[in-house]
Amino acid sequence: MTEIAKHAEVSTATAYRHFSSAEDVLHAFRVQVSFTLRDFSATRTTVACSASKQCPDTGCRSSNMAERWCRCARTTAT
Repeated sequence: MTEIAKHAEVSTATAYRHFSSAEDVLHAFRVQVSFTLRDFSATRTTVACSASKQCPDTGCRSSNMAERWCRCARTTAT
């Protein structure tokens, strides 16, 4: 928790006020990322396919959406 608090630029006491363990911090982060990805997916009506054409989300390769999720997750994490 000390390292997490240091990275978050808060005191260790503040970190413990919000989370009881590093596992709780990780769980909260995962929940936040999953909600962000869900919201991102819900707002997409079309995405660019690898062939540079537009198609409905349901027709795109899952790897394309996964790449977009990763970019979204990196934005959330920073």
